[in-house]
Amino acid sequence: MKPKLHYLYRDPRYGFTIRVPDWWRPYTVIDRSRSGGETEYDVRFLFKYRGKTYGDVLTISVFKMSRQEWIRQGYDSSPFILIGERNGRLFAYSTPGELPDEFLNKDKSDYDYVKFGRPIRFMRRMVNDDVPKIIEMFRLPGLKPVAPAPYLAKGVAGIMAGCGCRKRITRRRIKRAK
Repeated sequence: MKPKLHYLYRDPRYGFTIRVPDWWRPYTVIDRSRSGGETEYDVRFLFKYRGKTYGDVLTISVFKMSRQEWIRQGYDSSPFILIGERNGRLFAYSTPGELPDEFLNKDKSDYDYVKFGRPIRFMRRMVNDDVPKIIEMFRLPGLKPVAPAPYLAKGVAGIMAGCGCRKRITRRRIKRAK
């Protein structure tokens, strides 16, 4: 059996799901909050290292507005990146632009790579490498993926070849046929 490389995060309020790398578990704290500001709801994945919590590595925000309002208010050119919409709510994500101030050296001129080298590498990997893959797997409940890849088993293709069917058979159609 292959080791599990991801875990599924399902939001309790809006039901969206994302696949988060399993190695994030010891290094993140999930903070859900209802915001009174520009967002209606936020899910923040905060970076944690050796018992101390630093800044966020990923924030998924819910806005109560239309796409036209989103554009009119200038969010299309903001750090928020739109990833979905449902029932008058827009879902967007953001990542930090810089490392947390706690990683700066004493004179605040540069980051202390000697003292914080490992957590800096972890955060960079999370934000630059993992977040794009996580966002690709963002799903709202009941919606099909944007570009589904049909599954066609070799055995099924051979069985269906003799029936004169021209439709491509996917797993879903096979289950309905049974």
